[in-house]
Amino acid sequence: MGASGWRYVAPYGGSVAASLRELQERVFRERDYYWWDEFGDWEPVPESLEELWERESGWDSGTHSIRDMREGIGIGPVEWPDYQVRALDPAEVKALFGTALPPRADFEALARDHDDPRYDQFWGAVPMRWTGLYVFLSDGGTPTEVGFWGFSGD
Repeated sequence: MGASGWRYVAPYGGSVAASLRELQERVFRERDYYWWDEFGDWEPVPESLEELWERESGWDSGTHSIRDMREGIGIGPVEWPDYQVRALDPAEVKALFGTALPPRADFEALARDHDDPRYDQFWGAVPMRWTGLYVFLSDGGTPTEVGFWGFSGD
């Protein structure tokens, strides 16, 4: 099938870890993900994120969603497979958005506007499949949301 690109915005819960977990729980509740085993057959949906992460088949094909990410970390090296979302480098945030704390509307527009010359730079910033990036979003002076995007699934 190949990897899928995904993007989400979550309220900033005081830490990236809290925001990521709340977002994953929301995606789980809304069943906004794919689920099948390594043979391409549908199998019972896990009852929790922990159950998903315990199943080997979930790591073979993934859910093609933020649920495939295990944790959010700062800027750091990428290893395969990674299953982490990293902070976008501050210089790249400024280059993409023109500000250190872009508003949600700018994040959403850039993520979906194929005609924007920065679109390829936005998606191309993700270092490899099974990883993602995040950026803090704000309509004022402090972060209010976190924008996540990346690629996962096979």
